[in-house]
Amino acid sequence: MYELSNDAIEIIYYQSEGVKEFLAIGGICFIGLVDQNIVLKYARIKDDKFAKESFDREAQVFEIIGSHLWIIGFKGRQGESILMERATGGSLGEYLSEYETTIQQRFHWVYQFCEAVEHIYDKGVIHCDLKANNALLDDDLNVKLCDF
Repeated sequence: MYELSNDAIEIIYYQSEGVKEFLAIGGICFIGLVDQNIVLKYARIKDDKFAKESFDREAQVFEIIGSHLWIIGFKGRQGESILMERATGGSLGEYLSEYETTIQQRFHWVYQFCEAVEHIYDKGVIHCDLKANNALLDDDLNVKLCDF
């Protein structure tokens, strides 16, 4: 039988080439600031085969769905990583936990979220992880669906 120690697990952040600042961490990735409007989604573990395959699939999905007002903008690839539009408002999930919102604002987000989902479904894509943390917010607090 295995016992888990109470020792903390340390996550070592590294900055991929071109990243000026670390912004966030995901399940298999780091998000880093490239410039004022662009972020880089890159593997948490260098040369991670699973992350590379995941990023390849996500880039293919972006190519299929094209651009849409309520979907995070795909800006291309940098090596095995993905360049995307920066959403400065953080995730909708974080926003909802930190700020009080009106019912009108929530309906507005639901409407944008549904329009984004309708668009990807019309393109034959099914998003398998729809949740508030996979909806980012831009400067004007508009939804940007992400994490394909």
